[in-house]
Amino acid sequence: MGGMTEPSKPAEPSRHEAPAPSTRATPQDAASASPEQFQAHAHSAQVDSERAHKLGELAHKHTAQRHAEIHGLFEILGSKRRLFWVNFLAGLSRGIGFFLGVTLVGGMLIGAMALAFDFVASTLGLKELRFSSMVAGLAEKYFEAEKVWTSVDSDAGSSAGTDADLGADPDGTPQEMVEPLEDG
Repeated sequence: MGGMTEPSKPAEPSRHEAPAPSTRATPQDAASASPEQFQAHAHSAQVDSERAHKLGELAHKHTAQRHAEIHGLFEILGSKRRLFWVNFLAGLSRGIGFFLGVTLVGGMLIGAMALAFDFVASTLGLKELRFSSMVAGLAEKYFEAEKVWTSVDSDAGSSAGTDADLGADPDGTPQEMVEPLEDG
């Protein structure tokens, strides 16, 4: 854009530069100032003194806190047994927190899914179909299958037969389970 220059910006002072001269009243100005200006200046000096005192207190507290943290770190790192226990307890608390969090979030998700399922089922006109009845039905089928499985296991354990007695193929599959190939 040939020849156009940007207007110069005032330079920002860096941290290492001296601060700009103060615009506060000097003692010569105080002598010629009105009583209101003198009181305002005195009040300003008192406020600055209070701020400096509070800032000093904060700096002292901060330094004391840092020293306490460093001392605590040296205490923990100085003892392997203490370091082990601190890490063990931290891991244990994280594990318990994870378990509780997953349980609560999982419960809320399942509850929301049940509400959504019931809402969709009632919208489709299937008012007798409920999420809780489906879960109960699945639980019944699971327990029925478990009973059948335990009875099959107990029958197989009591017969104490070999694969030859069952008429098994060389690959170990019983003859009853092998379906004949259809011709044609």
